[in-house]
Amino acid sequence: MDAVARSLARLVSRRPLLTVVVVALLTLVLAGYAGQSEISNDASAFSPDTEEVLAQEVLTDRFADETTAVLQVVVAAEEGGDVVSADGAETVAAVTELAQDTLGEGVAGPQAVQSFLLPAEQAARQSGEELSALSDEEVDRYQELGLSAQPGGSATPGGAEALVQQLLSGEDPTSSSSGIVLLQIDQAAFADDAALNQAQQDFVAGLEDADTPLEAVAFSTSLLASPDDDFGSEIARLFGIAALVIIVTLALVLRARTGAALSWFGALRRTAADTGLAMGAVLVAIVWNQGIGVLLGPDHLGVVGVATPPTQVVPIILLALGVDYSIHLHSRYREDLQRFDPTEAAARIGRTVGVALLLSMLTTGIGFLSNLVSPVPSIRDLGILATTGIVAVFLTTATVVPAGRLLLDRLAGRRGRPHVTAEVAPRETSLLSRLATAGVGPITRFPGVIVGVAVVLTGLGGWGLTQLPVEFDTSAFLPEGSSTARAFEILDEDFDGGLGETTEVLISGPDVLTPELHNSLADVPNALAGADGIVQSGASADVRTPVTALAQVQRSTDPAVTEAVAEAQELGLRPEGTVTADADVAAIYTLLSGVDAGVAATVDIDTTGDAAIRVSARTQSAVVGSEQIRDAVDAAVEPARSAGASAVVTSQQIISDDVTALLADSVVVGLIATLGIVMLLLALVYGLRSGEWLLGVIVLSPVVFVTLSVFGLMYLSDIPFDIVTAIISALIVGVSVDFCIHLGERFVEDVKEADSVADGVRSALRHTGAALAGSAATSTFGFGVLTVASIVPFQRLGLVTVYAMLLSLVATLWVLPAMLVIYQRRRTARAVEGRPVSVDRSPQEGRPGVVTTAVTAAGSPHADGADSWAANSPGSVVGASQTNPRQT
Repeated sequence: MDAVARSLARLVSRRPLLTVVVVALLTLVLAGYAGQSEISNDASAFSPDTEEVLAQEVLTDRFADETTAVLQVVVAAEEGGDVVSADGAETVAAVTELAQDTLGEGVAGPQAVQSFLLPAEQAARQSGEELSALSDEEVDRYQELGLSAQPGGSATPGGAEALVQQLLSGEDPTSSSSGIVLLQIDQAAFADDAALNQAQQDFVAGLEDADTPLEAVAFSTSLLASPDDDFGSEIARLFGIAALVIIVTLALVLRARTGAALSWFGALRRTAADTGLAMGAVLVAIVWNQGIGVLLGPDHLGVVGVATPPTQVVPIILLALGVDYSIHLHSRYREDLQRFDPTEAAARIGRTVGVALLLSMLTTGIGFLSNLVSPVPSIRDLGILATTGIVAVFLTTATVVPAGRLLLDRLAGRRGRPHVTAEVAPRETSLLSRLATAGVGPITRFPGVIVGVAVVLTGLGGWGLTQLPVEFDTSAFLPEGSSTARAFEILDEDFDGGLGETTEVLISGPDVLTPELHNSLADVPNALAGADGIVQSGASADVRTPVTALAQVQRSTDPAVTEAVAEAQELGLRPEGTVTADADVAAIYTLLSGVDAGVAATVDIDTTGDAAIRVSARTQSAVVGSEQIRDAVDAAVEPARSAGASAVVTSQQIISDDVTALLADSVVVGLIATLGIVMLLLALVYGLRSGEWLLGVIVLSPVVFVTLSVFGLMYLSDIPFDIVTAIISALIVGVSVDFCIHLGERFVEDVKEADSVADGVRSALRHTGAALAGSAATSTFGFGVLTVASIVPFQRLGLVTVYAMLLSLVATLWVLPAMLVIYQRRRTARAVEGRPVSVDRSPQEGRPGVVTTAVTAAGSPHADGADSWAANSPGSVVGASQTNPRQT
C-alpha cells in the first residue's frame, strides 16, 4: 500500500496535466455508457434463488402469453361520503371512457370493465336509463334491484353479488366509502409489455388530469414494476439538494483565510477552487460508476442486473462519502505547503495521507461487498456498485484534486502571485480544531471510564439489534403523494391488499399429460371454496386450471373454435372440462391451445414434448398471511402430486415473506464477515508496517461500538431493516473505519515526536481531527437530505446514516483516543520491565526499517509508565543516542 500510494502521488506530482487529460478522456468514454441506464422495480430484482422464485421464473417464461392483466382503479369518497351514489356513477363512467380512450382494444370485451356499481349499471341499462344521470336515491334503488331476482329487478350473472361485495369496502352494497373498478386488459391487444406499460402510464396520467367528482387512482403490478417520472424526479431532486448542501458545507470546511499572501478575493478564489476540485472529483467518480454499472449490467458483462430503486441511492452515497477523501487530501496538502513547495507537497501525499485513504477505500469496499451474502439480488447489486464507486472516488480524488491544485498553484506562481502557506494551513483556533481537541483532558485522565461507557452502549445496541423487525415491500419505493402510492394505500387499508394478487402453482414432471392428473385438478376450485384469503366467484373459488379453461372454451361460438372443440371431444374431452380415462390429453391440449388463449395460459407443451401446467387463484394474503394461503393451495393440488407430478406454490407475497426471513440472517452474517475481514486486514497492515498487529484490532474496535449503537437507535426510532437499510451495516463499517484509520495513522505518525501520550493524542486530534469533523459535518448534511425524501426507505437510510456519522465522529474523537491511551500505557509498563515492544518496519525518510527497543531509565520523567509513548515509539529511544540507527 505504501508503494501504491507513493507511486500514484509521484505520477500526479510529475505529470499533473497528463493526469487531468487521461481522467477527462476516460470520463467521456464512461459517460457515453452512463446515459444507457434504465430503472426497473421488477419483482425479479428482489427475489432470492428459492424454489418458489425458480417456479415463478418458469411460469413467466413458459406462460408469457397471459391473457389478461388486471388494473385496479380505486374510487374513494371523502370521509362520511358514499361511492354508491350519483357522483360514484359519474366517476365510474369517466374511468370507463378514459380506459377505452387510452387502452383501446385492450378493454373491448364485455367483461373488461367490472365496477362496484355493476348491478346498478345492468338494472339501469335494462330500464333504458343512464346511471350517471340519476340521483343518489335512484342509484341505490338500481343497485338493490340489480342484486335481487324479484319482479321488476334484474338478476345479475352468477357470482355478481360475491364480486360486488369484494369491490366495495363496506358490507352494505348500497353504501360504502370506497370501491374498485376492475379493468381486465387483454394483453394480446398490445405489441409487447412495453406498449402495455406505456398504455397504463397514459391511463394513470389521464386519470390524474381528469376532473372527476370523486377521487380515482389506479394501481397494478406493472405500474409498481415500472417506476414513473415521479421516481426519477425525486432522485434528481434529492441529488441536487444534497449536492448544494455539501458544496456549502465543503466551502466552509475548506475556507482559506486572508493574510499577507491572500487578499479577500484571493481567499475566496482559493476556497472556490478547492471546493470545485473536491466536488468535481466526486462527480467524475459518479459518472464513472454509472458507466461501469452499465458495463457490468445485463446488456454487457451480466455481473449485475438492471438498475433498481435501491441502487439509485449509490450516487448520493458516493457524493456524501467522496468529499471525505478530498477534505483529508486538501488538509494535508495545505499543511505541507508550510514547509515545501507545491510539487513536493503533492508528492508527499502518498507518504502521508495516501496510505490512509487507500486503506480506507479497501475497508469501505469490503464493507459494501458484504452485501454479496444478501438473498436479494438488488442488494447484492447495490454492494457491487457501491464498491466500484468507492474505488472510483479514491482514484479520481487521488488524481484530480492534487493534480488540479498543483496546476493552479503553478499558474499562480507564473503570474507572480506570492506563494501561499499559512493562510491555507489548518488553524488550531478554528472551530473544528477546538471541537476535535475538546476531549483531550478527559481522554487522558479517564480513558477507562470512556471505554467502559462505550462498552455498555455497545451491549445495549446489540440488544436493540435482536429486536429490530424486518420489512420487505417493493411498494415502499413509490413516492409518497403519488397517485399509485395513494391507490396502494387504499387497497391495503380498505380491501386487504386488493384483488390484483395471484397465487400460482407450477405443475411439472414426466406424468403431467395423463387423464388422471388432468382430472385431479377438477376439484381445486371447490376445495378452495370459502377458504380465507381466497377470492371467491359464486359458489366456488376464483381459480383457473386446465379443466376450467377447457370448460370455458367449449362455450365459444367462434366457428374455428367450435370445430377444434368438436375434434377434441372425439379425443375424449367432456363438456365440464374433464377427460375420459383413455383420452389423448396431449393432443387435446395442443389442439385447443392453438385456438384459445385461455387454454394456452394454463398448459404449455414445448417442441420436445415437455409440459408444464399452471393453476392460478386470486388471493388476498393480507387477510390471513401468505403462509396460510400457501398451505390451502398446496392441499388443494395434492391430488396432482399423487398422480406423479411436482407442484410448487408461489406468489410474490410468498417470496417476499421468505425474503424477509432471509434478510435478517444475511445482515448478521454480512456484519460478522465484514468485521472479521476488516480486522484481519488492519491487523496484517499494522503488523507488517510497525510490528503492532494489535493496533489494527484497536483501530477497528470503535467500529463495533458505532455499528451496534446505530442498531440500538434504529430500534428506538422504529426503523426496521428493509431493502435499503439492510446495507447500513456495510455503510457504518465503511464510514467509521475510515475515520478511525485517519486518526490512527496520524496518531502513529505524530506520537513519535511527542513527549507523552497526551501530547501524541492532542497532536493527532489537532492535525486530523478538524478534517474528520469537517468530513463528518459534510457527510451528515449530505445524507441528512434523504430524510426529506418522499420515498420511505430513503428517509430511513438518511436518518440512520446521520446516526452513523455522528457516532463515528464521537467514537473517533473520544473512544479511539481513550483506547490508544490505555494501549500505549500498557506498552510503556511492559517497556519499564525491559521487554522489547515494537519493530518499526515502515519505510522512514531515507532509511530502512529500524528495530527499536524501549530503554527507559528508572527515575526518568516517564519511568512510571503513566504517560509515555516516547519510551517505546518506533524510531525513538529515551535515554539513548539516536545519532546512529545501528547503535539504537
